[in-house]
Amino acid sequence: MIDGGLFFASPQTYFHMEVLWVLVSAESVERDREVKPRKYARAGIRNLWRVEENEGLPVVYVYELDPATGSYAVTGIHHKELKVEVPFPMTADLTSLRGRRTAASQPEAGDQG
Repeated sequence: MIDGGLFFASPQTYFHMEVLWVLVSAESVERDREVKPRKYARAGIRNLWRVEENEGLPVVYVYELDPATGSYAVTGIHHKELKVEVPFPMTADLTSLRGRRTAASQPEAGDQG
């Protein structure tokens, strides 16, 4: 990877990343909230969207890289609808997306659940 969000897929191929999504799992909370954002900011990735689950629905934390400080600033926390203009206009109904069912939320065998 080089500055400005350019990544090399091979010596002849590169692409520019507009936004990086981080999907947080129970095993990666500290890494995804604390460690990865610092690394991504140092790499020059301008837009970071962290997705977590709350009561079975996604919550999207949207960050934009502040060039003056080299760190991310929160530009929004989206619960029911993700609506952004940067890095591109986008609207998504988050209520239409359901999280994975955990073992605790699975119905027992034979239950009508």
